Amino acid sequence: MQITAEKRVASGALHSDYFSSLDALRESGVMNMFGAPRWLQDNFDLNRNEALAVFVSWTELFQGGDE
Repeated sequence: MQITAEKRVASGALHSDYFSSLDALRESGVMNMFGAPRWLQDNFDLNRNEALAVFVSWTELFQGGDE
């Protein structure tokens, strides 16, 4: 059985690969981060569901923090 990219992203296996890019984007202040899922689609060739899954996982890192 072949594991698709979407299944790997949904499982969290690939999420951390995108976190440093999202951190850099956030720190740059170039865009409102609510646009990040679309940015992920455009820059990493992810579909909408994959990009949203990555974005949600990334935002969960900030829950309860001072960021």
